[in-house]
Amino acid sequence: MAFSQPWNYSKLALIGFFYSTALLVCSFSVKAQQEEELNVKRCDFARDFLFGVSTSAVQTEGSTKSGGKGPNIWDTFLDKNPDGSLSGGVNKEGIDHYNSLIDLLITYGIKPFVTILHFDFPQILEDKYGGPLSRRFVDDFKDYAEILFNTFGDRVKNWITMNEPLITAKYGYDFGMPPQGRCSDRKTCKSGNSSTEPYTVAHNLLLAHATVASLYKHKFQPIQCGLIGVTVSSLYYVPYSKSLQDRDASKRALDFEIGWFVKPLVSEDYPKTMRKIAKDRLPRFTAEEKKLVMGSTDFIGLNYYSSMYVKSIPIKFHAPPVSSIADVFVNLTGLSQNQNDSLPLEVQLNDQSRINYILRHLYRIRKAIKNGANVKGYFYWNLFDDFEWIAGYTPRYGLYHIDYKNNLTRIPKDSAEWFKHFLKYE
Repeated sequence: MAFSQPWNYSKLALIGFFYSTALLVCSFSVKAQQEEELNVKRCDFARDFLFGVSTSAVQTEGSTKSGGKGPNIWDTFLDKNPDGSLSGGVNKEGIDHYNSLIDLLITYGIKPFVTILHFDFPQILEDKYGGPLSRRFVDDFKDYAEILFNTFGDRVKNWITMNEPLITAKYGYDFGMPPQGRCSDRKTCKSGNSSTEPYTVAHNLLLAHATVASLYKHKFQPIQCGLIGVTVSSLYYVPYSKSLQDRDASKRALDFEIGWFVKPLVSEDYPKTMRKIAKDRLPRFTAEEKKLVMGSTDFIGLNYYSSMYVKSIPIKFHAPPVSSIADVFVNLTGLSQNQNDSLPLEVQLNDQSRINYILRHLYRIRKAIKNGANVKGYFYWNLFDDFEWIAGYTPRYGLYHIDYKNNLTRIPKDSAEWFKHFLKYE
């Protein structure tokens, strides 16, 4: 694949990492509109527009113990060492593996975008001090990132500090979903506080991102000439009705999702709506931390899944706090259709619906660019069928089908062949 040269550091760019975890059911009133949406070509985008496909080590590599790897929180949850900090030493075997992988990608003309943290916190840091619940996490993350910059930065010119901090904070510390599994409901979780811990974790993750970005910008960027950003995630929230209450609820839901992590990067603090509702449960940045966080990213990656309708609930500012999710004061409803392992193989391989899904997103991205949006690329998730967290191996989001019962044989789906031809600039 051909990727663009780095763009101007002074511009905040957006890379769309659009995940196909939900195939949206769309209806269009005009047939011509449908035909236009499905007639997008590579040449409709600038030559330096980035196209790529994403993978995740913890979701595709599979190994939990070989190569000198220590357990992460997902290994522990699934019941499957280095001690997770600089004092424990550096895993030379792991370094060699990724040196080889990076070299191979470059040999084939693929520009690597490396995500430093993709949910796979070292288990020992959870055991030592609670992982991202503690500010100590920031220093260990910085030490880890510096090793990566020193080792791979001569070839890796695009760094993503972390993937979807929202998911870690909300799902691990509010819903109580594993592997963190912390929440206020003692029927679900042994420990945790859904009204405070999601905010604490999110705050520490933002500081960890900003600290690593500052390290890179001051020590490595002038020499290595790369870029560093962060990947956030958000649904899109559509007002359930045209009422002012539902329109405000839509904005509020976005504030508590994408605004939670993007607003501090561009304006020094969290959204005012969050501060007004969560009050002191929402941590505050010091003056020094505000300078550290604001402007700490050269680009923002956006993982998009699907849309939901949102209906307002009356806000009770003085009610006892329940959770960060309850703080939004909305009801949600939506519709999605997942691709999964229960479909016959021939149906999975003939995935025209996936191709249409990608084309419709690209059509909207092209329109956004024409309207002035600074979108620099589109990465599809995922290259391979993979381990999709608590959903296991049932979802099939890859461009390549993986035969789990036959030596992990890779079979290209129609979408893989389509994407290969789409990338030719004609």
